[in-house]
Amino acid sequence: MPITPSFVHDLETGMRVIQNQEYDRLVPTVNETWNIAKKIPTSGGAKERLIWMLDTAGIQYVDKAGGTVEFEELLSTYTEFEYKAATAGLKINRFKLEDLDNNGVPGGEGIRQAQAWTRQVTAQGVYWPRKQVFEALRNGDQTGFVTYDGKKFFDTAHPNNPLDASAGTFNNVLTGAPSGAYPGAAPIDASVTLDVAFTNFAKVLAYIEGALVMPNGVDPRMLKVAGLWVPSALKVRAQQLTNAKFIGGSLGSTDVETTVRNWGVGQPFVAPELGAAFTNGSDTSYYIVCEQLTSNELGGVYYSEREPFGIVYNGEMTDSQLARANEMQWLERGRNVVGYGHPFLIFKVKAA
Repeated sequence: MPITPSFVHDLETGMRVIQNQEYDRLVPTVNETWNIAKKIPTSGGAKERLIWMLDTAGIQYVDKAGGTVEFEELLSTYTEFEYKAATAGLKINRFKLEDLDNNGVPGGEGIRQAQAWTRQVTAQGVYWPRKQVFEALRNGDQTGFVTYDGKKFFDTAHPNNPLDASAGTFNNVLTGAPSGAYPGAAPIDASVTLDVAFTNFAKVLAYIEGALVMPNGVDPRMLKVAGLWVPSALKVRAQQLTNAKFIGGSLGSTDVETTVRNWGVGQPFVAPELGAAFTNGSDTSYYIVCEQLTSNELGGVYYSEREPFGIVYNGEMTDSQLARANEMQWLERGRNVVGYGHPFLIFKVKAA
């Protein structure tokens, strides 16, 4: 059977239907990602520069006449990123579209390949933002994965004010020995009992909500815990901590229902991508996602899309064009980037 414009039209119509069905089926899954990352708009250029003002403003008492006013300039910092292209392609030899398959269907093998590829790349395109966000989290404490203050995203010495070292530092990767309000490593996995895990988790939340200050070095950061993100290996323990009514210990059963409710953590989000099966993942580390009292234009991780994923179809080809083509080709492409935003909005907690 020769390849005709009507054959190509019917084939690609079917591919578009599959594309739309897969997108509608899978998009709710990726929407959960925006609880931890922010999807930011594009200006339309090849590069983006994000600029935001640091929270350095302050009010002070003055003399009785109110004449001594200290004027100040707000400080700002920025980050810049360049969009990257991501693509996938399919080519099918014309013979697979012309010949009968074993069931006597014209072009059956080629049609099935085109449909299967459409289904797969559509799923990959929908999943792509989530994949990039969790990969960024896993790599956040690795060399070279830095945020706007020049530190690794998960670091032990982030400056409270990137432009003023005297404002002190904070830690958004909890590991090692405790020191003062800093809890250090705080395991919640099966290596500790549930009551110890509960105590460790409480110490982490106390540090996040009470120990960090604003860039002015004086006011509290006013962080509120918005979510708990765990690998699959921590699913059961995380559910126990966030839904507990009683915790057993050396002194007997303790009523913790009110404490758990007031934490406001909500149900844990289980992300298999955070586990040890993936590069730089861990089955014992977990992540605390935060919100700040004042609004932020960035999340802890951001994702920007210059060109959404889509399949480039052949469209209306003429008989002569089709006669010269030895193969049919389709392309899935998009342009996007994932990057690090505010390090005080995500904390990584290690077991050691």
